[in-house]
Amino acid sequence: PRDWKRVDRRVCLARRFRRTDDRVVSMFGLLYGLYTEAFRKNEYKFLILGVGGAGKTFVLESLKTKYSPTPGLRCKEIVPTVGLNLARLDGLVPNGTCLFWDLGGRHGLRGIWEKYYSECDGVLFVVATSDGDGSLDSKDSKDSSESFQASLEVLAEVVQVRSLAGAPVLVLVNDKNDKNESENVASKTLRLENVLASVSRKRATRVSRLNSDCSGVTWLVETAVGSERTRERLGIRAVTNT
Repeated sequence: PRDWKRVDRRVCLARRFRRTDDRVVSMFGLLYGLYTEAFRKNEYKFLILGVGGAGKTFVLESLKTKYSPTPGLRCKEIVPTVGLNLARLDGLVPNGTCLFWDLGGRHGLRGIWEKYYSECDGVLFVVATSDGDGSLDSKDSKDSSESFQASLEVLAEVVQVRSLAGAPVLVLVNDKNDKNESENVASKTLRLENVLASVSRKRATRVSRLNSDCSGVTWLVETAVGSERTRERLGIRAVTNT
């Protein structure tokens, strides 16, 4: 019958349009995926560690001032960190964002550090060379600062943590409030380098003096971005020359 033939034709046309629609949707999905991948911003994660009163929050606020449209807090406005502070900063990595976690460093707060180890790409460890006489970390630092020896011990523990394997470590030496002679500061810096020497074959390490522009942070970020640990976390294949 003619009616049945008309129905068959309509069904065939409907199937053809459906196939065309499926192809269009599939092609759109492919193009969208390529566009997203091309303009995706990788996020690199860094921990700012150190004992209480070392100057960690000062470092974070200095980074905000340099790399964020909104200036960070001034030294007198900083209070001791209970828990964590964080900053998401652009400008350190092309087509990427850096997330810095400033974790509380008092003895009772250091237990939370291990929860962040596996996801971080690099460690920024702040050490004050002064022994409990105040630091750049807060206006209440006289009550919260720990000794240089405590910093050495905690640093030695951090660099041996297995879940941080492959993560570069930058030690920032804060000597702003050290009233001792420069020779004493140099001696303490050497002791820090000796701690890092035990793991220098396993990871990239560096000791740098804390200054207003935090120049050592550039080294940390660049080293972390190119590390195998970071590429594996982000699922980035290493580029090899053949």
